[in-house]
Amino acid sequence: MVTYLNEVGIMSFLLTVEEVADRLGVSKYTLYKWRKDGFGPSFLRLRGNDVRYEENDLREWIEWRKSGSLAEERARGDRLHGAAESGGFR
Repeated sequence: MVTYLNEVGIMSFLLTVEEVADRLGVSKYTLYKWRKDGFGPSFLRLRGNDVRYEENDLREWIEWRKSGSLAEERARGDRLHGAAESGGFR
């Protein structure tokens, strides 16, 4: 984890792919697939395959994903990521 000041001068932490995968309870491959599909929390590519996630962005993404019900999710236009490809719920 690396500390830095973001564009608005707020102290933030840069998390590795491994740290984010651990916090979300998903694999590194899942995070890779989410990045490829345009899903998941915002990320930074420092160089080559060196990817980091800003801790504040991760928190905001988690808050945005919270729902009180399926109806609330559907009203926002959300769907279970990957469900249509795997024959799951729509």
